[in-house]
Amino acid sequence: MFGVDLVCGIKAVKVRAKQVSGVWIRRCRVTLAHEFEAGIAAALGPEAKQCLIGLRNGALEKVVLPIEELAALGALKAGDQAVRIERMVGVKAIGTRGKEEEPPIIAMEFDFDWDEAAWLFLGRHCNAEASVLLTKRQLTLYEAAEA
Repeated sequence: MFGVDLVCGIKAVKVRAKQVSGVWIRRCRVTLAHEFEAGIAAALGPEAKQCLIGLRNGALEKVVLPIEELAALGALKAGDQAVRIERMVGVKAIGTRGKEEEPPIIAMEFDFDWDEAAWLFLGRHCNAEASVLLTKRQLTLYEAAEA
């Protein structure tokens, strides 16, 4: 089964709210940063592999990749405290070339349903990290089986 385990730094967190048919829907968007490496590129697809090569050799400065087909299961961690997030859905990934001799970095944005425990945790811990397992979304797997 497809799956990539990562420990990422939490780069940004945003809360969004919108009203749908009279009901307010709150979602959190978290941006996770990690070194853009071959395993992540393979998980994101063949286009990501080509982008990684371009970032490494200096042909590209920045790339934006859609990652709607990905989901993530994970936990937010700081020291001995952790909060589990059952389901995060991919939005987009932004890869940037590293400065001088540094490797490329990828910032992956994921949405999840607003969770009070996660929001309080993120408000308390500035140097938190996220431990995630990237997976294919079920709809993507279903469509592949149908083809």
